[in-house]
Amino acid sequence: MAEDSTRRLLRVLGMAVTDCEDALGELEAALRGSGPGAVPGHPLEAYDRAAREVEARWAELGHLIQGYQARAREALVSALRARGVA
Repeated sequence: MAEDSTRRLLRVLGMAVTDCEDALGELEAALRGSGPGAVPGHPLEAYDRAAREVEARWAELGHLIQGYQARAREALVSALRARGVA
């Protein structure tokens, strides 16, 4: 069963992805409406912030999965040693 911290991380990641998607849509709309060479500051900054948040949560999820893999390897090695296989 998933731990509360895992559920929280997945919820936060989902919200970050949704926010990033919204910020990307706003940036695209602003760029369509701007003149040649103009880059709208606020939508670009909002998208950059949202993308960094997704990257941070994604990295956190990666660390969590690596921890799961390490625990699984440790459990396997322990079980094999207990059986005299390793």
